[in-house]
Amino acid sequence: MEKLVLILLLTIYFICPCFSEEASSLLLREDHIRTEMDTTILYNVITPNGDGRNDVLSFDDLSDFSSVELYVFNSWGQTVFESTAYNNDWGGTRDGKALPAGSYFYILKLDGESYSSSISIIYN
Repeated sequence: MEKLVLILLLTIYFICPCFSEEASSLLLREDHIRTEMDTTILYNVITPNGDGRNDVLSFDDLSDFSSVELYVFNSWGQTVFESTAYNNDWGGTRDGKALPAGSYFYILKLDGESYSSSISIIYN
């Protein structure tokens, strides 16, 4: 049976008023929405703050694949994480230390077929 992989990059912007001594400005905050479907969804944000929500990069139905590999790169192309038997357990760390907030890129290999996406690490 073929498995459909859907890349879902849905972003909703909330406008929050922020005030400073010089002027007031608007801060755009991105919230990413997860949609339940019978597919593998590539997520693009983690918030490893220990609240139990989006703390790790997690994919649904990984057990449907015999081989699951994950490679994560920083914006300079350096590998910051790799696993040849990924089990939904990467929480934005490198060698046990938290990576800086920012944008990263990952390649997910499911039974040898590659899928890629950017991912943001957000702390707050």
